[in-house]
Amino acid sequence: KAHLEEQRVMCNEILKANKSMATQLSVANNRIQTLQLDRSKSEDYSRKTNLLVIGVDEHQHENCETHVRDIFSQNLELKNAYTMKIQECHRVGKFQPHITRPIIVKFLDLKDRNEVLSNKGKLLKLGADNKPNKVRIAEHFSASTSSKRKALAPLIKLCQDAGRKATLAGDQLLVDGVRYSIEDVHKIKGIDHQAPCVKQNENVLAFGGRLSYLSNFYMCKFVIDGIQFTSSEQYFQWRRAKQ
Repeated sequence: KAHLEEQRVMCNEILKANKSMATQLSVANNRIQTLQLDRSKSEDYSRKTNLLVIGVDEHQHENCETHVRDIFSQNLELKNAYTMKIQECHRVGKFQPHITRPIIVKFLDLKDRNEVLSNKGKLLKLGADNKPNKVRIAEHFSASTSSKRKALAPLIKLCQDAGRKATLAGDQLLVDGVRYSIEDVHKIKGIDHQAPCVKQNENVLAFGGRLSYLSNFYMCKFVIDGIQFTSSEQYFQWRRAKQ
Protein backbone atom coordinates (compact mmCIF):
# COMPACT_ATOMS: atom_id res chain seq x y z
CA LYS A 1 0.00 0.00 0.00
CA ALA A 2 2.83 2.39 0.84
CA HIS A 3 4.39 1.60 -2.53
CA LEU A 4 1.15 2.45 -4.36
CA GLU A 5 0.90 5.74 -2.49
CA GLU A 6 4.46 6.56 -3.46
CA GLN A 7 3.65 5.80 -7.11
CA ARG A 8 0.53 7.99 -6.95
CA VAL A 9 2.51 10.92 -5.56
CA MET A 10 5.15 10.45 -8.25
CA CYS A 11 2.46 10.39 -10.99
CA ASN A 12 0.93 13.60 -9.66
CA GLU A 13 4.33 15.30 -9.69
CA ILE A 14 4.89 14.15 -13.28
CA LEU A 15 1.45 15.48 -14.30
CA LYS A 16 2.22 18.83 -12.69
CA ALA A 17 5.59 18.98 -14.45
CA ASN A 18 3.95 18.11 -17.79
CA LYS A 19 1.32 20.80 -17.28
CA SER A 20 4.02 23.35 -16.50
CA MET A 21 6.01 22.32 -19.58
CA ALA A 22 2.88 22.52 -21.74
CA THR A 23 2.29 26.08 -20.53
CA GLN A 24 5.92 27.01 -21.22
CA LEU A 25 5.70 25.47 -24.71
CA SER A 26 2.54 27.44 -25.46
CA VAL A 27 4.19 30.68 -24.34
CA ALA A 28 7.30 29.86 -26.39
CA ASN A 29 5.20 29.09 -29.49
CA ASN A 30 3.34 32.38 -29.14
CA ARG A 31 6.66 34.17 -28.84
CA ILE A 32 8.01 32.41 -31.95
CA GLN A 33 4.94 33.40 -33.96
CA THR A 34 5.30 37.00 -32.78
CA LEU A 35 8.97 37.01 -33.80
CA GLN A 36 8.09 35.52 -37.20
CA LEU A 37 5.48 38.24 -37.73
CA ASP A 38 7.96 40.93 -36.70
CA ARG A 39 10.55 39.47 -39.06
CA SER A 40 8.06 39.45 -41.93
CA LYS A 41 7.17 43.09 -41.30
CA SER A 42 10.86 43.99 -41.08
CA GLU A 43 11.55 42.22 -44.40
CA ASP A 44 8.65 44.00 -46.07
CA TYR A 45 9.89 47.36 -44.79
CA SER A 46 13.44 46.72 -46.03
CA ARG A 47 12.02 45.90 -49.48
CA LYS A 48 9.77 48.93 -49.81
CA THR A 49 12.06 50.49 -52.45
CA ASN A 50 12.29 47.20 -54.39
CA LEU A 51 10.40 45.96 -57.42
CA LEU A 52 10.44 42.62 -59.22
CA VAL A 53 10.65 42.62 -63.01
CA ILE A 54 9.37 39.22 -64.14
CA GLY A 55 9.56 37.50 -67.50
CA VAL A 56 12.68 39.18 -68.93
CA ASP A 57 14.59 36.77 -71.18
CA GLU A 58 17.84 35.66 -69.58
CA HIS A 59 21.16 35.71 -71.45
CA GLN A 60 24.74 34.89 -70.57
CA HIS A 61 26.87 37.93 -69.60
CA GLU A 62 23.75 40.11 -69.56
CA ASN A 63 23.39 43.53 -67.95
CA CYS A 64 20.20 43.41 -65.87
CA GLU A 65 20.16 47.16 -65.28
CA THR A 66 20.21 47.82 -69.02
CA HIS A 67 17.32 45.39 -69.46
CA VAL A 68 15.09 47.09 -66.90
CA ARG A 69 15.94 50.64 -68.00
CA ASP A 70 15.02 49.71 -71.59
CA ILE A 71 11.69 48.34 -70.32
CA PHE A 72 11.03 51.49 -68.27
CA SER A 73 11.75 53.65 -71.32
CA GLN A 74 10.22 51.67 -74.18
CA ASN A 75 7.29 49.92 -72.49
CA LEU A 76 6.43 52.24 -69.60
CA GLU A 77 7.36 55.37 -71.59
CA LEU A 78 9.17 56.98 -68.65
CA LYS A 79 11.30 59.95 -69.66
CA ASN A 80 13.62 59.55 -66.68
CA ALA A 81 14.20 55.81 -67.27
CA TYR A 82 17.93 56.26 -67.86
CA THR A 83 18.53 58.83 -65.13
CA MET A 84 16.67 57.40 -62.13
CA LYS A 85 19.10 56.08 -59.52
CA ILE A 86 19.21 52.31 -59.05
CA GLN A 87 21.18 50.93 -56.12
CA GLU A 88 21.07 47.23 -57.03
CA CYS A 89 19.79 45.21 -59.97
CA HIS A 90 20.24 41.45 -60.28
CA ARG A 91 18.53 38.12 -60.88
CA VAL A 92 16.96 36.19 -57.99
CA GLY A 93 18.51 32.85 -57.05
CA LYS A 94 20.88 30.52 -58.88
CA PHE A 95 20.82 29.98 -62.61
CA GLN A 96 18.69 27.05 -63.78
CA PRO A 97 18.33 25.98 -67.41
CA HIS A 98 14.91 26.64 -68.95
CA ILE A 99 13.83 28.84 -66.02
CA THR A 100 13.69 32.63 -66.33
CA ARG A 101 14.58 34.19 -63.01
CA PRO A 102 12.95 37.50 -61.99
CA ILE A 103 15.09 40.62 -61.60
CA ILE A 104 15.17 42.56 -58.33
CA VAL A 105 15.50 46.32 -58.75
CA LYS A 106 16.36 48.36 -55.66
CA PHE A 107 15.80 52.10 -56.15
CA LEU A 108 17.54 54.82 -54.20
CA ASP A 109 14.49 57.07 -54.46
CA LEU A 110 11.06 55.78 -53.41
CA LYS A 111 9.44 58.23 -55.83
CA ASP A 112 11.13 56.53 -58.77
CA ARG A 113 9.99 53.14 -57.55
CA ASN A 114 6.40 54.34 -57.16
CA GLU A 115 6.44 55.96 -60.60
CA VAL A 116 7.49 52.68 -62.20
CA LEU A 117 4.86 50.77 -60.22
CA SER A 118 2.07 53.19 -61.13
CA ASN A 119 2.84 52.72 -64.84
CA LYS A 120 3.07 48.92 -64.83
CA GLY A 121 -0.36 48.68 -66.47
CA LYS A 122 1.22 49.81 -69.75
CA LEU A 123 2.85 46.37 -69.96
CA LEU A 124 -0.60 44.95 -70.72
CA LYS A 125 -0.60 46.61 -74.14
CA LEU A 126 -0.14 44.33 -77.12
CA GLY A 127 3.25 44.50 -78.79
CA ALA A 128 3.99 45.30 -82.42
CA ASP A 129 3.41 41.62 -83.25
CA ASN A 130 -0.05 41.77 -81.63
CA LYS A 131 1.11 39.44 -78.84
CA PRO A 132 0.74 40.23 -75.14
CA ASN A 133 3.84 41.39 -73.30
CA LYS A 134 5.17 38.59 -71.10
CA VAL A 135 7.05 41.02 -68.86
CA ARG A 136 5.35 42.21 -65.70
CA ILE A 137 6.28 44.25 -62.65
CA ALA A 138 5.38 43.39 -59.07
CA GLU A 139 6.11 44.53 -55.54
CA HIS A 140 8.75 42.60 -53.61
CA PHE A 141 7.38 41.11 -50.37
CA SER A 142 8.52 38.55 -47.82
CA ALA A 143 7.51 34.91 -48.31
CA SER A 144 4.87 35.20 -45.57
CA THR A 145 3.24 38.30 -47.06
CA SER A 146 3.40 36.87 -50.59
CA SER A 147 1.61 33.72 -49.41
CA LYS A 148 -1.19 35.77 -47.82
CA ARG A 149 -1.57 37.96 -50.90
CA LYS A 150 -1.85 34.87 -53.09
CA ALA A 151 -4.67 33.56 -50.90
CA LEU A 152 -6.48 36.93 -50.85
CA ALA A 153 -6.12 37.73 -54.57
CA PRO A 154 -9.19 35.72 -55.76
CA LEU A 155 -11.41 37.83 -53.48
CA ILE A 156 -10.62 41.02 -55.41
CA LYS A 157 -12.77 39.99 -58.38
CA LEU A 158 -15.56 38.77 -56.09
CA CYS A 159 -15.66 42.17 -54.40
CA GLN A 160 -15.49 44.05 -57.69
CA ASP A 161 -18.31 41.92 -59.16
CA ALA A 162 -20.36 42.92 -56.11
CA GLY A 163 -19.74 46.60 -56.87
CA ARG A 164 -17.08 47.08 -54.20
CA LYS A 165 -13.69 48.74 -54.57
CA ALA A 166 -11.02 46.19 -53.67
CA THR A 167 -7.25 45.93 -53.88
CA LEU A 168 -4.36 44.36 -52.00
CA ALA A 169 -2.45 46.46 -49.47
CA GLY A 170 0.54 44.59 -48.08
CA ASP A 171 -0.73 41.35 -46.56
CA GLN A 172 -4.30 42.65 -46.28
CA LEU A 173 -7.32 43.13 -48.54
CA LEU A 174 -8.58 46.71 -48.81
CA VAL A 175 -12.34 46.83 -49.51
CA ASP A 176 -14.07 50.22 -49.71
CA GLY A 177 -11.29 51.69 -47.60
CA VAL A 178 -11.50 49.03 -44.87
CA ARG A 179 -8.59 46.65 -44.29
CA TYR A 180 -9.18 42.92 -43.79
CA SER A 181 -6.53 40.41 -42.77
CA ILE A 182 -6.69 36.84 -44.02
CA GLU A 183 -8.28 35.90 -40.69
CA ASP A 184 -11.00 38.57 -41.05
CA VAL A 185 -12.21 38.12 -44.65
CA HIS A 186 -15.35 36.34 -43.41
CA LYS A 187 -16.45 39.74 -42.09
CA ILE A 188 -16.73 41.18 -45.61
CA LYS A 189 -20.45 41.46 -46.31
CA GLY A 190 -22.09 40.75 -49.64
CA ILE A 191 -19.63 38.17 -51.01
CA ASP A 192 -19.09 34.44 -50.65
CA HIS A 193 -15.47 34.49 -49.51
CA GLN A 194 -15.28 30.68 -49.73
CA ALA A 195 -16.26 30.50 -53.42
CA PRO A 196 -12.66 30.57 -54.76
CA CYS A 197 -11.78 27.66 -52.45
CA VAL A 198 -14.41 25.21 -53.72
CA LYS A 199 -13.85 22.83 -56.63
CA GLN A 200 -16.48 20.37 -57.76
CA ASN A 201 -16.88 17.60 -60.30
CA GLU A 202 -19.49 14.87 -60.66
CA ASN A 203 -18.39 12.90 -57.61
CA VAL A 204 -16.24 15.18 -55.46
CA LEU A 205 -16.72 18.50 -53.69
CA ALA A 206 -13.27 19.68 -52.59
CA PHE A 207 -12.30 22.56 -50.33
CA GLY A 208 -8.82 24.08 -50.45
CA GLY A 209 -6.85 27.22 -49.74
CA ARG A 210 -6.65 29.27 -46.57
CA LEU A 211 -10.07 30.97 -46.73
CA SER A 212 -12.47 28.01 -46.48
CA TYR A 213 -13.14 26.73 -42.96
CA LEU A 214 -13.61 23.24 -44.49
CA SER A 215 -10.03 23.26 -45.79
CA ASN A 216 -7.08 21.79 -43.91
CA PHE A 217 -5.19 25.03 -44.58
CA TYR A 218 -7.82 27.31 -43.00
CA MET A 219 -6.21 29.68 -40.51
CA CYS A 220 -7.27 28.65 -37.00
CA LYS A 221 -5.19 28.64 -33.83
CA PHE A 222 -5.47 25.72 -31.39
CA VAL A 223 -3.24 24.00 -28.83
CA ILE A 224 -2.56 20.25 -28.57
CA ASP A 225 -0.04 18.80 -26.11
CA GLY A 226 1.06 22.32 -25.28
CA ILE A 227 1.94 23.12 -28.89
CA GLN A 228 0.06 25.83 -30.79
CA PHE A 229 -0.90 25.16 -34.40
CA THR A 230 -2.29 27.58 -36.98
CA SER A 231 -4.13 25.07 -39.20
CA SER A 232 -5.26 21.47 -39.12
CA GLU A 233 -2.84 20.70 -41.97
CA GLN A 234 0.05 21.90 -39.83
CA TYR A 235 -1.11 19.54 -37.04
CA PHE A 236 -1.48 16.59 -39.44
CA GLN A 237 2.06 17.10 -40.75
CA TRP A 238 3.39 17.36 -37.18
CA ARG A 239 1.69 14.08 -36.25
CA ARG A 240 3.04 12.39 -39.37
CA ALA A 241 6.58 13.52 -38.55
CA LYS A 242 6.28 12.05 -35.05
CA GLN A 243 5.22 8.61 -36.27
